[in-house]
Amino acid sequence: MARLAAGASAVTGLAIFVKTPGLSPIKTRLAVGIGAPAAAEFYLLAVAAVAEVVVLAMPSVEPCWAVAEREARSDPRWAGFPTIWQGDGGLGERLDR
Repeated sequence: MARLAAGASAVTGLAIFVKTPGLSPIKTRLAVGIGAPAAAEFYLLAVAAVAEVVVLAMPSVEPCWAVAEREARSDPRWAGFPTIWQGDGGLGERLDR
């Protein structure tokens, strides 16, 4: 196992999996009960809350948005952190990548 040099601190990478409203279905099961607009609003508020918590953990955490849609990596919603594309496949495959 690698060891840190004296005085160095560990940095952990964190991929935050997101979908882009308008390009992918968002909170579809929740939308059945409260409607698609309210579900999308909840989703965006949840994403913002996660980002606020992650910012507090920096610089010990190096975050990035893992965006579901390749073409959405430059969407302004994901401007706060670097972006990567999740890639093709099911959720398990994308998480494994």
